[in-house]
Amino acid sequence: MLDGRRTVAYSFTPPTYTLKNVNAGPLLSRFTTTFGYSVVKRGTAYESVTTPDLGTFSDADFVYQGGHKYDISDAEAALLIAAGYSPILEP
Repeated sequence: MLDGRRTVAYSFTPPTYTLKNVNAGPLLSRFTTTFGYSVVKRGTAYESVTTPDLGTFSDADFVYQGGHKYDISDAEAALLIAAGYSPILEP
């Protein structure tokens, strides 16, 4: 915060997907587990990956790891919106 004003207006949490627990027995196979995609930024292009490897981290500009919330700038939010993602405008 500078002079009582917020400098970050948006937050971004990568999208999630669910998987059904297969071969987990009669009780646990009724439930699903939620996982988070990781969103990889390369320049102005974004890509969702389920399990980024070490090579992904070395050649990417930034990696938004699934399951985490990130404070982002207005410019980054505009790029994410253009790529089809949904950052959240913080009150």
